[in-house]
Parts: sequence; structure tokens; C-alpha cells
Amino acid sequence: MKKIYLAVFLACTMGGAAHAQISEGGIPWSMSLQNDVIKGQDVAKVELPAPDYDRYRKEDEQDALAGIAKPYRVEARVYCDIDINNSGTWYYLEDGRKIWRAVVTIPEAQALDFFYDKFTLPQGVRYFLTNESGTQLLGAYTIANKNEFNSFTNDQVQGNTARIELNIPAGVDPSSIDFHIHRIGAGYRGFENLNRIYGAANNLAERPTDASPCHRNANCPEGDGEAWTKAKNATVRINIDDAGWCSGTMINNTGNAAGGACIPYLLTASHCDSPNAHDDEHFANWKFNFNYQYTTCEGPAVSEMQTRTGAYFRARSYYPTFPTPANSLVADFLLLELKSPPQPTTNAYLAGWNRASSFSDELEDYQFVGFHHPAGDVKKLSRSNFVDVNGTFNQTVVSGTHWTANYTVGGSEGGSSGSGFFDKNGLLIGDLSGGPNGTGDCAPMGYTGEYSKFTYAWNNEFDQTAFPEFAGAKSRLKDWLDPAGLNPMTLVSAKYDCSDISSIDDVESQLSSSIFVYPNPSSNGVVTIRLNFDVPHQLELNVVDVTGAVRKSYSIPATSSAEHTLDLSSLASGMYMLNFVSKEASVSKKVIIQ
Repeated sequence: MKKIYLAVFLACTMGGAAHAQISEGGIPWSMSLQNDVIKGQDVAKVELPAPDYDRYRKEDEQDALAGIAKPYRVEARVYCDIDINNSGTWYYLEDGRKIWRAVVTIPEAQALDFFYDKFTLPQGVRYFLTNESGTQLLGAYTIANKNEFNSFTNDQVQGNTARIELNIPAGVDPSSIDFHIHRIGAGYRGFENLNRIYGAANNLAERPTDASPCHRNANCPEGDGEAWTKAKNATVRINIDDAGWCSGTMINNTGNAAGGACIPYLLTASHCDSPNAHDDEHFANWKFNFNYQYTTCEGPAVSEMQTRTGAYFRARSYYPTFPTPANSLVADFLLLELKSPPQPTTNAYLAGWNRASSFSDELEDYQFVGFHHPAGDVKKLSRSNFVDVNGTFNQTVVSGTHWTANYTVGGSEGGSSGSGFFDKNGLLIGDLSGGPNGTGDCAPMGYTGEYSKFTYAWNNEFDQTAFPEFAGAKSRLKDWLDPAGLNPMTLVSAKYDCSDISSIDDVESQLSSSIFVYPNPSSNGVVTIRLNFDVPHQLELNVVDVTGAVRKSYSIPATSSAEHTLDLSSLASGMYMLNFVSKEASVSKKVIIQ
């Protein structure tokens, strides 16, 4: 049977408790003034043609059957030309204030997603959007929403009709407003949650999205524990322009420190962005949702979600990595830097990472966990007790580029793409490329996932020679995630503001000075580890060979002073690194077996 991998990427909508990208709130004047003339005003309509939804759906079905690794579309693009000079209706207040309003309609659309190629509002001007019934209100958007490319986007508006409004203070010349809508995404699927929150009663959905009912919520017991809680809080939902939803992970780097650099990097999958862009402007209007999850295992209360808009391009694997077939991928990663850090109330983390290329087969009850947003739904978890180190994603040229996870809890589906895969210490080891769809009652949730290895993306050797124009820092992770040049095998997680790593150098130094390995070299493969800490430390120990493969792993219980013997005689002669990981830091000790 032919094995077909589907790009796991499906869109949904914002929840009712969601906040859009930074806005000032407030009420538009057409509502707050209670002016009968304004209320009775016949606002000019912009009626745009309906796209060929059936054609889009057929194309989506064909791409899914072919296993094309690209975003799962949920919106049809409708190009338009809307500004304050050629559309809408003006109303002039006696005190000199002005209101510009317009009604925009696309037949049969489930939601409208606005994109602006001009968006510079003078000081004091405020912009609002509402759905047709007025139950959904977005804004106010102001001069603070201007970016360096003079572009903008806001959250989707429920239904096929949106009312838009500019409030202009007295003394502001309307000609100074640079405002133009050039494209609208007409939603044709995946907007059940938006309709559930803001639509009429007959639009209510039993579930917030199309996600399989067999998924496990992120705040269930399988995701408990300090390490995995940090990983969970590093996971975000991504709105890929007008393409749909993906998942991603905030990630730490060796240059971060409280009071200094604290860079909000985010890792997702390269195939989430099929245009294969390498410039900042392309990512200027991507939206990143933090904290979209149930507060408890079963819900139904949802945490207060918050959004950041815009990112800078940093690095990616080339997509597609082969001209034929078009969906082939070696590495599958995209590294972005958010334009602004997460808000404090999100309790977000920058995930730590592990560059291991394999895990010891001697481990018992080793568990791997992934956190993700299938179909744009609230955050879910998946768990696997074993991974195959020799996975690939739709290609056979380079082996062992992916971890193959066989889920024992939950699974993955469209919208999970780019989500992180974490080891038992909560350290990221890969991001999701895809997997076969499941069948039966749990469809489309799949029980197997292919995660692009973090360790391969570190150098991304294939792209360095296959695509020389993109060689170097723009096609690998190490330049960005190890600016200090420490070349560590692991790095611990950190708070969004790096406040808990202010003394990371001192912690690492103290950890290193409290661990002694002898004899070194060892003539028989047996070494002794002597520990002497000021306070008890619990450690995870990985024995790593020169290729980065983990050959043996151990757990050292919390202790202040102890001595442990390691029998490494089964390993071949050569140099190995003993990588010690505590909750605060990680250090490596070189050992030679002769």
C-alpha cells in the first residue's frame, strides 16, 4: 500500500475570549454617540463577487490525496480596491469630527479576513470592524499598528459581511490617512468556532473546530510536570497570512540573559510557508496566538488568549528541497523572530532543546510529548513511548532526518504542522512535518507523526551544498540558537523575559565545578562520577558520541553529595561527552575510553 503523507495544516478561527493583535479597545462613534442620524444612515456597500469555492475544495482534496506538503487552505483570495476615496460613506459631526463607514460583503463566506497594503493612521485616528449583527467588535487599531512595510491585517470577521469604520478627530486632514484594502480572504471552511461565538443560533457547532474528538487536551494529566508545562507554554498557534493555521514553539538560545538579550525566536515547519520566502516583509502580518487552551483537562473554560503580529525571517530549510516530487522535504524547519515578545500574562516560555540524534534503547518508560493545535483547536497533547530514529518525510535521498513517533495518547492532524516534539526533560527535539491521516471515528487524526530532527536542522548539511545561494546562517539553526558559540548538546528552557537565566553563566560554572569524572582516560570503560553540590540537584545524564547520538542515558536522583559508577565498557574506544542536565542549566564533561 502506498504510504501518503499529508501536510498537517488546517485553519480555524479565534476564540471568543481572544484578543486581536495589540489594540486600544473602545467603542466606535457610530455606536457610542447614539445619534439617530448616524444610526439611520444608509452606509455604502462594497459587494464583491463570490470566489469559486467548489474549485478551491476540489483542489484541496486533490492536494491532500497526493500528499502535497503545503498549507491546508481555508480561505479563497478575493482581490479588491477599497479606500476612503472610492468607497464608503462620510458623516460629519458638528464639532469637526468625521466618521467614514463602509459595508463589505462576499456571498457565502463563513468569515472575512482583511489584508491592507496601506495602513498608516495619523495620531488620534481609530479603526474598528464589526460583523453584520454587531456581536463581534475588533479594534481600535491606531498609529501603533503601523509597521515598516505600511501593511496590516486584523482577525477574521464572522460571517459574509463586515462593517468597517474610521473615527477621525477634528483637525485631522483625511488626506493624511493612508488606508487601502487590497485583498480579503473569504473563508469557506474551518470557521466553526467563530460562528459558534458570534453567529446566529443555527450556526452553533458542537465542537469549537473540525478537530478529531479523539485528541487529548493539553492540560490533562499526561502533560503534567514542570518540564512539560514549560514546553506546553512555549507552544503557540500561527495564522499563516490568509492560508490557515499552523503550530509552533518559542525557543531559547545561548545568548539570552535577563537584563540583556532576550530574543523571542519561534520554530515551526518550513512547509507551513509554501512560497519559501526569505524576507521580513513576507512574515510581517503572520499572527501568533498564545495561551489558547482549556484551563482544565475537560474544559470548557478557555484561557485568555493573546496575540502578537509580525515576525522577522531568520532561517529555514529550502522548500521544496527537490524539484521532483514537489512535496519532498529533507529538513523541515522555519525559524522566525517575533517583532514583540509575549505579554507577561501569557506565562510563555522559550523552550530548551536537545541536539541528540538518537535515544538509548535501554531506556524504560521513556516518554515523548508533543503540544499542538490540530485544526486550529485549543491546545492538545500527544504522547509516544518510543521513536524510530530513521524517519524521513516524503523522500529517500537522505536517511534519518526525522523522528517517527507512534502515538500512544492523542495524535496529530491538519493544523499540528510545525508543533514541537519534546523529550522527557521537556527539551525540544523536533518539529512536526506530517503523517498519514487516521480513519474511522477518530479521523482525520493520525497515529503516526514524522518530526523533523532538531539535530539535523542545526547544520542542515543537505541545503549547504544543494542550495548554495541559501547556504550559511539563513539555512541552519546553530548561528541563531548558539550565538555564544558554546556548542552545547542541550539548553534549558527560560521564561519569556529570560528573568530566570540572569545568572546562567554562574549556575553552569557552579554545576561544572561540582562534577568530577575519573579516571579519564579510562582503560576499561568504567568511570566514576563524583558529585558535591551546595544544594541537592536532580540530574539527567546522557552519554553522547562524536556524531551526537545518545548511547546511554541515566537519571541521577536529587542529592548534594554522591558517587556513581558508570560501566561504559560496551562502547567502542573513543571520545564521548557526558551531558549533565539539571533544572537550571546543563554542562558537558569529556571522557575518553581506551
